[in-house]
Amino acid sequence: MIHKEISLNPEVPDVKLVTYLLSPSREVKVGEKKPAVIVCPGGAYQFLSDKEGEPIALKYNGEGFHSFVFRYHVGTDEYTKQPQPIIDLAKAILIIKQHADEWEVDPDKISICGFSAGGHLCAMYSSLWKDKWLCKTCGCKSEDLKISAAVLAYPMADYVLVETMRRKSPTNLMDQVNTVMTGTKDPDMDIIEKCSPLSYVNKNTVPCFIWHTFQDELLDVRNSLHFAEKLSEYQVPFELHVYEEGRHGLALACEATDCEKQEKERTAVEWFQDMIGFLRRGRA
Repeated sequence: MIHKEISLNPEVPDVKLVTYLLSPSREVKVGEKKPAVIVCPGGAYQFLSDKEGEPIALKYNGEGFHSFVFRYHVGTDEYTKQPQPIIDLAKAILIIKQHADEWEVDPDKISICGFSAGGHLCAMYSSLWKDKWLCKTCGCKSEDLKISAAVLAYPMADYVLVETMRRKSPTNLMDQVNTVMTGTKDPDMDIIEKCSPLSYVNKNTVPCFIWHTFQDELLDVRNSLHFAEKLSEYQVPFELHVYEEGRHGLALACEATDCEKQEKERTAVEWFQDMIGFLRRGRA
């Protein structure tokens, strides 16, 4: 395995792309380019969850994917505010495509996979990749930023719903999320809408695999239901899985990420293989 960290912004050293590249082997598809996936951990834009990073990347490796972990900036300073994480994710995708030949990556089969806040980031990118402002900011053509699919794990996909629920039952966590993303814990609803993935779904949104649990206590399952409904309106291919059991932040939903000895849920554990099947239908 080729494992290294690539800085995406010298002025913000914690913004990195970490590679988990499969080493060339005479036994496995010699010289053939492989699909790739960029993993975006969650953490409410305040930290990056380790269990939603490397364990996910290694699991993808086991299925024949090159994988990457995108370590975006988190915290309460100005750099975390939208749309900066989207811009940095675009830069990560450009770097992978620029090294596609060297790393034996199929540039037409690059997916993104995000959890919770990382799911919010991936859901935003899934629709905004073709926007002129993003291409101009990155100095490239829209096709350079195109991806094959987005995998959204218990994502904050309907920010308006999340904010509506916060206003009825305020929590310190969601106050902090608002502050990190918008600069204030009590933003106007029009700002919330501008930061909500649901607002941007369009005919160019990439195919999505979405999964959530009915029992999610932090992000209501309706985040995923509403996003899937919007995809359907625009005839964007998607697959939605709602598993009955499981708290928020299950990651792989198995022993590998069972840090609190209560995340091993036998219904949700199926999500990874369900997702691999979705990607292999022409997307990986």
